[in-house]
Amino acid sequence: MSSSRYSRSRSSTRRQDDLDGYIKFYEKKHSIAQYVRLVRDSKAHGSIPVIASVNATSGKEWQNIASELANAGADAIQLNLFVSPFDDASRQGRIEDVYAETVRSVKAITRLPVIAKIGSYFTSIPGMVGMLREAGAAHAGGSRSVVGDEAWRAQEAAGGVRRR
Repeated sequence: MSSSRYSRSRSSTRRQDDLDGYIKFYEKKHSIAQYVRLVRDSKAHGSIPVIASVNATSGKEWQNIASELANAGADAIQLNLFVSPFDDASRQGRIEDVYAETVRSVKAITRLPVIAKIGSYFTSIPGMVGMLREAGAAHAGGSRSVVGDEAWRAQEAAGGVRRR
């Protein structure tokens, strides 16, 4: 009898996990749809360039969201890149590789300038920025960085801010 109770409990837990997963997926999908509408509406009713910011967890997800935002009229895509640097199972250089591959995967699906926003957990920020630029980023840097050359050109072409 206790094994039967255990089975029901495990089955019930699995159903609850499935439901929780579906709810998280539903909420995220609708949040993304709202964000895409915001970009589309901003382009339709505004006159300044729109740099759409993306945060995702997998290569396909980065590509899908960036594609939706590009189709909505974004002038550039900013990737908010973060992989926890505290995973003791991770090998040296793994985070850098993930960041560069993410930039490459997004650049493969869009001609828009891609900006890579990174944190400060690197032994060589200039080396990391160089790696991301080689992967196709128009600009790479932290949260308070100046926009890179390609993104500035996109803004100028769209009639936005001019450099002095």
